[in-house]
Amino acid sequence: MSIGNPFGDHEGYLKTINNTDNKGMFITAIFDDPKTFMNGYDFKNRCDYNSRKAAHGFHKFANGICNCGLTVEPNNLTGNHFSLEDISALFNVVDAYPAGAILYIELNNDEDFYLTQRGNTLTRTLQEQLRFLIEWKYAHEHLDNNEQIAVTATEIINLLAIPQSIQNWILSDVPNEKVNRFLEGRTDALQRTQEAIPDLTEELKEWLLNQFKQAKNFGEHE
Repeated sequence: MSIGNPFGDHEGYLKTINNTDNKGMFITAIFDDPKTFMNGYDFKNRCDYNSRKAAHGFHKFANGICNCGLTVEPNNLTGNHFSLEDISALFNVVDAYPAGAILYIELNNDEDFYLTQRGNTLTRTLQEQLRFLIEWKYAHEHLDNNEQIAVTATEIINLLAIPQSIQNWILSDVPNEKVNRFLEGRTDALQRTQEAIPDLTEELKEWLLNQFKQAKNFGEHE
């Protein structure tokens, strides 16, 4: 598995619609105390075991059921229903420490299966991922949604201080993501939208490239 340092050019994360957006995904993770979700022997499995905070997913298992509805317990090291062995590449690309981060991820198995799985924070492009987070922020601030993803998304968006002009473009041009589609009552809310997704604007590309340069590798945060 390629992990930590990005391979190739940073611009590879700037996916082109209908060209390079069919492989690899972006996933939001929360930073948390590793001791709250790792076991004592996991120091062999994650390089950030001794860090103050480490990234993981939002799936939580209690009383025989995951918060996504599955009766299968999520992997404790990833906080998702896939393991480290299922991951072929994982890089931190947009860093909003200590709240969370947007990671680039490639999976060995069918990515589309996980892309549409309830409770996952996966999208194919960064414009979709940012729209997804903005929608969760709205749900937290205006709809009293206090799920962990809603709280974390709000913290991430606030920490990133995304220029308002970029946020306006995302809200006006990027199609509704899963949160808004769910609120619309769509039965296909978990599927990737069939509406046209615009390519990144030059302003957003420049902002993202700057974020890529600032993102720290796993285990590097103080």
